[in-house]
Amino acid sequence: MKKQLFLLSTLGCILFCRGVGAESFNSWDRLESLKTIYKSRATSALEVLISKKIKNAKKRKEIITLINRESKKYNIDPIFIATLIYVESSFNVFAKSSAGAIGLMQVLPNTGRMIAARTGTLLKNISDLYKPHINIKFGVWYIQKLLKQFNDPLLAITAYNYGPGNVRKFQRIYENFPRFPYMVKIERIYSNYLKELSILNSLVKAGLVSSGEIKYKL
Repeated sequence: MKKQLFLLSTLGCILFCRGVGAESFNSWDRLESLKTIYKSRATSALEVLISKKIKNAKKRKEIITLINRESKKYNIDPIFIATLIYVESSFNVFAKSSAGAIGLMQVLPNTGRMIAARTGTLLKNISDLYKPHINIKFGVWYIQKLLKQFNDPLLAITAYNYGPGNVRKFQRIYENFPRFPYMVKIERIYSNYLKELSILNSLVKAGLVSSGEIKYKL
């Protein structure tokens, strides 16, 4: 089993132990239930979650398809990737940071060039990073690389935003790794997403919503 499979259960356990959305994680059985939900109905769940930010149905479907496709390559929870996108760009395809990070997953130009070379992807121009299919492909590739490198989901999350070099420096400086605002925000939003998945599952079990096509708007 690939290392990335630990992401949901490990991060969920961390959230529970630290009290972030603790009511969502009553037991390991609860975590297993949540994993089953996203595996069986990830697209439908993402439809509900992303609809809050992307109103155009065609664009929303495109983003959902890309998230699911790229997440599946590395066995990463698509809801986790949606969380990263939410925090990085609020699902704004044309987002650009003051540091020059581009697109949905805020890929820096130099990082984009490196990933293009590693993955054999043609990057004609830096502006190509605004294209969702390239941006999400590169962003998911990069987070899975960081997961392998640090073998810890929270360190990988921090490295995604602050850079792996800074994380290694922080590890040398601090005996206990600091909880940066970015890390806390990811924890909070990911926990909220999982709560909403739990609500969806309850509605399905109660027969209020079809498991094949979830239309309930949270």
